[in-house]
Amino acid sequence: MRRATIVGIVICLSPVIYAAGCASQEDGVLPPSLEEPRAGSSNSGGSTSGGNGGNTSGGSTSGGSTSGGTGGNTSGGAPEAGAGGTPEGGAAGSGWVYDGTCANQNHAQCDDDNPCTDDACNVTTCQHVNNTDPCDDDGDDCTADQCSGGICTHPDNGTCECEEDIDCDDENPCTDDDCLPDLSCQYTDNTDPCASDDNSCTDDVCEGGECKHNPNDDPCPDDGSDCTDDVCAAGACTHPNNMTCECTVDADCDALAPDPPECTFNRCSVQGDCAFIDNDSCDVGTPFTINNFNSSANWTAGVTTPDGRPLVHDFEFHNLEGNAVLYLAVDTGDNATLTMDVASMAGLTNISVDILASQTNTAQYVDVGVFDGTSWVDLPFPGTIGTSYSVTNIPLLSFGVPLAAITKVRFRFESPGSLRYWRINEILATD
Repeated sequence: MRRATIVGIVICLSPVIYAAGCASQEDGVLPPSLEEPRAGSSNSGGSTSGGNGGNTSGGSTSGGSTSGGTGGNTSGGAPEAGAGGTPEGGAAGSGWVYDGTCANQNHAQCDDDNPCTDDACNVTTCQHVNNTDPCDDDGDDCTADQCSGGICTHPDNGTCECEEDIDCDDENPCTDDDCLPDLSCQYTDNTDPCASDDNSCTDDVCEGGECKHNPNDDPCPDDGSDCTDDVCAAGACTHPNNMTCECTVDADCDALAPDPPECTFNRCSVQGDCAFIDNDSCDVGTPFTINNFNSSANWTAGVTTPDGRPLVHDFEFHNLEGNAVLYLAVDTGDNATLTMDVASMAGLTNISVDILASQTNTAQYVDVGVFDGTSWVDLPFPGTIGTSYSVTNIPLLSFGVPLAAITKVRFRFESPGSLRYWRINEILATD
């Protein structure tokens, strides 16, 4: 009769029974099946086999294979030889490689070696949640080293104003922009030249961080007169009299003119000399009619006016009001010129014209000119032209031509915006 000795019984209220006792995962102690295998031993979901020469007594368990040391015997079990097993739900041996799976909430099995993820075991699957932990320093004081999106990032931390001078550019040419060692910007006013105002009488230079245009006293463009100095004053080019000439402007010659001065054109030459030109106004003149259109004679042929004077025109005559007036109709964008020969103007004062227009404010579209035998001198009509007849006197001396030299008079009309017409009653030369 065989005797059996019961050494001890261990009862565990746990889904897994361990031969060496009971352990709780909540206690933070891994069961033997999850510990790193020791040399010369084997793991089996429930039983172990002894080392060399030893004997163990116990049953076999399922869930893995066991490997015993050489020469050992087991009673009631069926061990297989091997070197380091992989138990179901257990940890691997020294050759273990992370593959994204895990067992028994063992978070350590999910380490993906990425500091920017929080690794956890969810039953049998590893989970990796991105975190915002600090990460490797990139050595730049101007960046934060922080995990984002599962990687280590280095965004601007807002503590640096600059890293190089160009970061401090304020687009002001009158400041020097520098990035200091503490990575802050410094703006220093300079005295560099700045944008020109295209005035030779100012110096364009930076002052107080602004572009200034300071007046200078430099020489400036020559006015072509030997009688003036050309020098900058108060930011402008001036031409003061250098007192080396008789005159600098025509008016300087009036005091030097023969008596009476109104009988001459007093002119100052470029060389500063006065010239006195007889303007013929002090001669005894004879007033005459340049053209009198208020006549019953038929002058519509355009050869002569009613008083027999030649008449040159570049428009079609219209004889209105019983052959009484000259009628000029000027269409949009067109112009018309009336040219008349004259007798001597010497000793006379004005050209007088009796005229009306279809609209008010039409004088701006009329010029009056005289011909001195060489060229025409034209002036704007000096007055207003109403919608009723009125007489306007045009001073002969205003043309600046000796009166005896005048051989022709002309009126020019234009109509830039709309159809306009003018009516002329008569044109006289008066004293």
